[in-house]
Amino acid sequence: MNTPVSFEIAKLLEEKGFDTPTFYYYENEKLVEPYLENGSSTDTEFRVDLSDLQEHFNKWSKRVSAPTIAEVVMWLYEKYDIWIIPSYELNIENHKKEWFWIAIQGGEEVAYQYKDFNSPTEAYEAAILYVLNNLLSV
Repeated sequence: MNTPVSFEIAKLLEEKGFDTPTFYYYENEKLVEPYLENGSSTDTEFRVDLSDLQEHFNKWSKRVSAPTIAEVVMWLYEKYDIWIIPSYELNIENHKKEWFWIAIQGGEEVAYQYKDFNSPTEAYEAAILYVLNNLLSV
């Protein structure tokens, strides 16, 4: 999932020690992307050297790193052995996918939420928020 996390999650990640350089960041609670060659967020020719982003990021105190969902999921797994699994059940009556999430740590289920999320992105963000608020201590 290459979607940047919400500002709320980005702030929590900062508090919990997330320090991996990221492509996106929040400045005054607004999501910002580095400039691309033609100004488009889909251009693959970047004008910004990604290796310099962390140094650039550190110069601005009001900037908050905005990792993607995938970056956060991998960080939680590598640092805390927590794996988040979104999935869905098909509602037979209305043929709608009802998304939910499960968090696994050390091979055991440690949390879950069977709520009717509308997408895997919503399920991931809810899971990340839960894990940061309830399973990590700093």
